[in-house]
Amino acid sequence: MNKKSANTQHQVEQALFQLMQAEKFDNISITTISEKAKVSRMSFYRNYTSKEDILNKFLVRLYDKFLFDVAAQKLTQVTQLLDIYFSYFQENPQIIRAITNAGVEGLALRMQTAFFRDFFEKRFGEKQVISLYDVSYYSGAVFSVLILWNQENYQKPLTELVAQTSKIMSKELENYPDTNH
Repeated sequence: MNKKSANTQHQVEQALFQLMQAEKFDNISITTISEKAKVSRMSFYRNYTSKEDILNKFLVRLYDKFLFDVAAQKLTQVTQLLDIYFSYFQENPQIIRAITNAGVEGLALRMQTAFFRDFFEKRFGEKQVISLYDVSYYSGAVFSVLILWNQENYQKPLTELVAQTSKIMSKELENYPDTNH
């Protein structure tokens, strides 16, 4: 991707997230996004096919970064994953506020569930893949905790939140053999 395209994408993403903090996603038009981003509709369509595409690409990059961090640090423990996850959103609270205000929690949760599935497949190995129902359960629970934590302005200390959430998940995951140890 060239520098101009990357700059356009950044402007469009910033514009969308600013708009999502004030409006429902369905009420935001591509024209409004383009005007807020100060890019032409032609530039918009060179980079995206729709406003959903903006959100999808942003979330894919976000979760790819998480997976990269997990792989680079060779993290295999649920506590470590949750620490990276919750830390990111604590440092970037506007993302969850925009997602919940705009009413696109379902899209974000689907992306997160795919991220969790990748993490668990790497943790347990291909032969011992955790059930998709279990992955969906954990992803939904963690996402709900994140939304609540955001609504309470991150009052609960990160270490307590991670310890409490990972304690519940780790107890459940004891039934799955950990092939990485």
